[in-house]
Amino acid sequence: NEFRLGFSRTLLAFSSPFDTQSVLSTAGLNNATGLNGLPGLSFVNFSGMSAISFTQNVDQVKGITDNFSIFNGNHSLKMGMLFNRSDVFSSVPPTPPSFSFSGALSGYDFADFMLGQPSTLSRTLGSSSGYIFQNEFGLYLEDSFKIRPNLTLQYGLRYDIQPFSYE
Repeated sequence: NEFRLGFSRTLLAFSSPFDTQSVLSTAGLNNATGLNGLPGLSFVNFSGMSAISFTQNVDQVKGITDNFSIFNGNHSLKMGMLFNRSDVFSSVPPTPPSFSFSGALSGYDFADFMLGQPSTLSRTLGSSSGYIFQNEFGLYLEDSFKIRPNLTLQYGLRYDIQPFSYE
């Protein structure tokens, strides 16, 4: 008999040095306090950049596995089960706003940027947090039958179920 109990936890955190700084306030934008991180900028004729803010994901898996073997003559019978519980916790605070410059005011997108006149502005108002859970269950049965010393027949059945994740 073989019994295993497992636990793994992975923390992924992405951040930048600007997560705690109000880049927009430093650049002179009024009423921008509390908007930390780098804003997104997009242009028609130039490459832009996406808004960057801190994100964090925690993924943990708890699992049980039990395997059992029986040896009887020419047969080697194995059977077992597994159960895993996956938990994923993600947290993303509101990202800084994104500004698009199309050249609608001056005729040139970069000139509109220098004048501080975006054509559009988009902003996420709330933070997104997710708590997702999923259970996984599996059973198997396997037999190795030694027909002759140089010929072995292996056959078995396996059933796995991974239902939808839920929050």
